[in-house]
Amino acid sequence: MLRLRSALWALVLLWALVLAMAYAPLQGVAWAAERSPARPQRPAFEHVHALAMTADGQTLWLGAHTGLFRSQDGGNSWRAVPLAPNLAHSDLMTVATNPNDPQVAYDATHEAGVCRTRDGGMT
Repeated sequence: MLRLRSALWALVLLWALVLAMAYAPLQGVAWAAERSPARPQRPAFEHVHALAMTADGQTLWLGAHTGLFRSQDGGNSWRAVPLAPNLAHSDLMTVATNPNDPQVAYDATHEAGVCRTRDGGMT
């Protein structure tokens, strides 16, 4: 179990590094905080815990204190992923993707432990 946990953390850190390199400031373009259309004075995602990308690079997953979010356009827009009723108010601590199947993702919560989707977050 310890090796699996260490491997998942290594994968999350590797993807964070890849994302940091891919979205780093280029030619004077600086990082900017995402803003919520409903509350423009506040960041769109408060208390972000995790960011992961599928192996095919098509989907970004963001785990936050406020839920799970998915982007399929390189982070330009984000949609909340509907969670099961017992997970609706879960504090998502980490997100990991399966390197062999972009439809499979795992998230870990304080409340429910590890959860998995096999269909890209549809169910």
